[in-house]
Amino acid sequence: MVMLNKDVSNVEPAKAFEPLPPGPYVAKIVGSEIKPTKNLGGEYLELKVKIIDGPHVNRTIIDRLNLVNQSAKAVEIAEATLSSICEAIGHSGRVNDSQELHDKPLKITVAVDGAYNAIKGYAKIDNFSEALPGAGEPAAAGSTASAGSDNFLPPGLRQS
Repeated sequence: MVMLNKDVSNVEPAKAFEPLPPGPYVAKIVGSEIKPTKNLGGEYLELKVKIIDGPHVNRTIIDRLNLVNQSAKAVEIAEATLSSICEAIGHSGRVNDSQELHDKPLKITVAVDGAYNAIKGYAKIDNFSEALPGAGEPAAAGSTASAGSDNFLPPGLRQS
């Protein structure tokens, strides 16, 4: 048994998040971290992508890019996705640090995968003004990447 000594009688109970409806959203990458795969045979880049406009503003979706994996197909998909992200934010495509991808508006296509959302595509915002109305955050808002996390890409993807 664990003694909690907490009184939550005046705290509103948490409500379960329903998946976002499928479709396009204006968003930005607000955090990133390299993590090991479950079998420890590779690494993936976990991206925290935040909706910045519309009725679902501030909702976050996690995307994972298998940049180091035993499966060549998984790496190919991850690299193509990373290329799509770079193109969507106007980045050169040469990524030294994943923070280079942060805080730049882009359009994501969201699908529902069971009880969760999945990002199925990244694209350039057709009209930059789409990213401005209702962004829901002060301009000085910074990245939410966790302090002390390894935000760098794996050595094979770093450029000297």
